[in-house]
Amino acid sequence: MDPPGGQLNAQGWHQDRIYYPANRNGLNAAVCWIPCFDVQEEMGPLSVAPSRYLAKHVEHTCMKTSSHVSRIKLSIPERILSNYEQQEIYLQKRDVLIFSMLLFHVSGLNQSERFRFSVLGRYHNSSLDDFIPFLSLARFNRRVTMDLEESGIDCENVLDYREA
Repeated sequence: MDPPGGQLNAQGWHQDRIYYPANRNGLNAAVCWIPCFDVQEEMGPLSVAPSRYLAKHVEHTCMKTSSHVSRIKLSIPERILSNYEQQEIYLQKRDVLIFSMLLFHVSGLNQSERFRFSVLGRYHNSSLDDFIPFLSLARFNRRVTMDLEESGIDCENVLDYREA
């Protein structure tokens, strides 16, 4: 839910994989976005930078905020983002957009006079070896990431939520 002109929930360009790393390979998870309104320019459409060749997690820059909702905001640096064509997505209410956790995307600013509502769902394939249970991530269970690293799975950017 985004109020008119609200920036509390605003994120920069990002991949959902940075916030939801339960599957270390972002291709083993998906995002489902369903707008509850007809997306128009003043409502702040979703912008994407699709690439059929991008199949990896990229670095994000970290900015701590004073917001009581989220103290960490991560975004893709412009030097990486500038290599990809960007486009706005205009969907109708009840349409469904399903995309990889690796897709570069950003929500536009709601400049209308109405609240913007959408439904988000994320699917993680928990049957694969690269899966880290969410409770382990939320509590930062170092033993889980050590086991994954021993199996050859990259866990370098699993956030330590105790320090965030």
